[in-house]
Amino acid sequence: MKVCRMTKKRDRKYYERRLERDFPAIHSAYRAGKLKSVREAAIKAGLVRKPSRADALKREWKKASLSEKREFLIWIKAGAARPASKAPVVTATGKLTPAVASFLKSWVKSHKATPGQIMRRMGFNNYDYRLASAVNGAALSNKVVPALADWLARNGFK
Repeated sequence: MKVCRMTKKRDRKYYERRLERDFPAIHSAYRAGKLKSVREAAIKAGLVRKPSRADALKREWKKASLSEKREFLIWIKAGAARPASKAPVVTATGKLTPAVASFLKSWVKSHKATPGQIMRRMGFNNYDYRLASAVNGAALSNKVVPALADWLARNGFK
């Protein structure tokens, strides 16, 4: 026996009836011409989800050819090469500035990470203790400072 499922028709009439029944204020705004279309009113009511730019990028990525994907990734990587933050990372004594130390502490807490994981993302061994020591007040090695400046710029430190 074949089971036939009917799909529900979600057209302009459906949404207009739903708005009239469940969201009379939005429906009256639509009828008064304050909203351009039933779709706009349905989006305002939360009946329809407006696609985000990320949704559009994902949709287009699926349709892109392999060469288009490669070209896009090259473009993304070129844009990711941002200049390092203009704010100083370390003081004259080689210790982290208070702003950097505070940013690192809050980043570690909010991302449930460790300073070692940050070191790994900067290209060092994740067992490297230098950043953890620096967050706790020790001087930071000059070899780590440029990589940390780049990492800070990529992760929102200003």
